[in-house]
Amino acid sequence: MFKVLIVDDELYICEMLKKLIDWQGLHLMCVGEAGDGMLAMEKIRALKPDIVLTDIRMPGVDGLEMVRQMREEFPALFFVLFSGHKDFDYACTAIKYGVEDYLLKPVNQKKLNRVLERIVAKLERNSAESEEKTRKEEQLEYTLERLRAVCVSQILEENVKIDSVETFNRECQCRYRGNDVQVAAFKLDVVNWRYPQENPLREKRFIMNKIGDEALDFLEKESIYAEKFLCGELLYLMLETEDRDLERYKRLFREIGLFMERYPSYHISMGIGIGPKSPGSYRDTFQSAREAVYKRLVEGTDKVLFLNEEEEKEPDEETLPIDTYRRGFSSAMETCSEIEMQKWTENIVEEILGGTESVYKKLVRLRNLLEEVLNSLCESGGEEMGISPEEVKRAGMAVFEYTKEEWLRRFVKNTILENFEKYLDFKKIQEARPVRDAKKYINAHYREDITLELLAEKVYLNPIYFSTMFKKEEGMNFSKYLLMVRMDNAKRLLGNQTYTIAQVAELVGYKDYKHFSKVFKKTVGITPNEFRRLNY
Repeated sequence: MFKVLIVDDELYICEMLKKLIDWQGLHLMCVGEAGDGMLAMEKIRALKPDIVLTDIRMPGVDGLEMVRQMREEFPALFFVLFSGHKDFDYACTAIKYGVEDYLLKPVNQKKLNRVLERIVAKLERNSAESEEKTRKEEQLEYTLERLRAVCVSQILEENVKIDSVETFNRECQCRYRGNDVQVAAFKLDVVNWRYPQENPLREKRFIMNKIGDEALDFLEKESIYAEKFLCGELLYLMLETEDRDLERYKRLFREIGLFMERYPSYHISMGIGIGPKSPGSYRDTFQSAREAVYKRLVEGTDKVLFLNEEEEKEPDEETLPIDTYRRGFSSAMETCSEIEMQKWTENIVEEILGGTESVYKKLVRLRNLLEEVLNSLCESGGEEMGISPEEVKRAGMAVFEYTKEEWLRRFVKNTILENFEKYLDFKKIQEARPVRDAKKYINAHYREDITLELLAEKVYLNPIYFSTMFKKEEGMNFSKYLLMVRMDNAKRLLGNQTYTIAQVAELVGYKDYKHFSKVFKKTVGITPNEFRRLNY
């Protein structure tokens, strides 16, 4: 529906026009009326109509003056003028102001609707063209965003060599003039977030994009060229400036803080990197900004974070004894000891968090630890463990979402121990499965000649090992369980008076009637005949 505003100082004219217009057929709606040009301008600004039908002669600001002023503010607005006088000067002025048509009173209904039909066709065409233009602009913006995200990811992972500003500009579609740049990284965090709470990625990306726009507007006022790079969970800004003006960054963060008042359920942190150590060393710049912003884990959120002199040095080589920690994990898995797994988990988590590496590297190590442990548990337990690769990945990435070290420590420990408990429960079920399958076979084939060797073969186990496992699970050996099943079924069959005792004996696996009676009496305490007489 397109919106129409009617302007005339005579109320009956407004009512007449409303009756003349084919509102439904033309997909139009009347959003208001005004009795003079001044009020009409206020309503145009407030109601944003698509079409204005206005008289020329009105008290105060007349129709032509109103059109002149509003044309400057709303160049896409359509105007149709009415007049009771056939005045050539009016018509010329109306054409000069870009009025769509000029109609004489009394207004002819057919002519009015034809004019409106022509305007609606233009509006629809303009709307479609505008939508297509917007769609193309959004697609182009999205493509550029993805291109830059991939480029920065490759720079951080050393998958692409950027050795000059020209190469960077070409790869990222930017226009930096030299190597004097600084990078800031932003991290958005949900207040009091805990796994497995949903991480609203779409909303976070929307807010991060808006933060980037706010930052670019601020820097433009400071005459600094910058571009934004939304890469994963972080937003990077690369500024073309040689000085690391900390006060400027603080002013920028205050500006963003005002914007973030609209989103009270989020924290925002800003990390400032170091400049390139050599021409084209963009990886150092982006990496140092990333490491600075993740210091929020120990220094808190909603602030600007910097690397100190020690942290700006080249990072040390990996110091965590990987083989040692894997041996500890393997030992706990082999012994199925919850106490040993708990002790190992506490030691390894404390060793990582207590190390001298940057916070970001600690988080990466915790993520890798968590994913490796969960994958190992899944591989040992199979798909029935109930942990999908997607869940393993999600748990690993959750490490980067915690804003307090104690919450992170508790999450990693609990995740490992809870899933180890799942593994132990699964292992018990798996160990009991051969016995369960053997019992199922016995219950279905108790009439037949069943031996320990036959059952062991059915469940693919050594007879001696199977015998030990069966007794451990059931509290009795295989032969006693088989006897119990046969006697229970004999009692049931004795209730059927059509069967003789000999027939019952044969139905439960005894070919010798006398042997069956002897076994029955020894097990039940009375003979089969006495049991039938007493119970049936």
